[in-house]
Amino acid sequence: SASSRTAPASMSLTEEDVKLIQETWATVKTLPATTVGGLLFKHIFEQADVSTLFSFGRNEGFDPSPDAVAANPDVQAHGAKVVGTVGVAVSMLTKLDKLVPVLKDLGAKHGKYGVVAGLCA
Repeated sequence: SASSRTAPASMSLTEEDVKLIQETWATVKTLPATTVGGLLFKHIFEQADVSTLFSFGRNEGFDPSPDAVAANPDVQAHGAKVVGTVGVAVSMLTKLDKLVPVLKDLGAKHGKYGVVAGLCA
């Protein structure tokens, strides 16, 4: 299962990697989280219609087209939460011993929701 996978021992972030990720995220943070969240889910829905994985996707009249997804207030609200979580993860890149268990737990929860690795590229 996805939750039992571990990263290869050789996988690590250099100080330069962390700096680049954090600098890039600082630019992303200048935008409203709802906008970034909408764009994130637009990209996801460009890869696959994953409507059934989300409560908002099961609402009557939900339009799974990528542009409609990006503009949907329910999607934007959920996306803003995802963006907040990513922000916390980015801030903890120098504390992987604390971050990795949290992300593994989050991955396991998403596995229970039906999310599988490789679902969206």
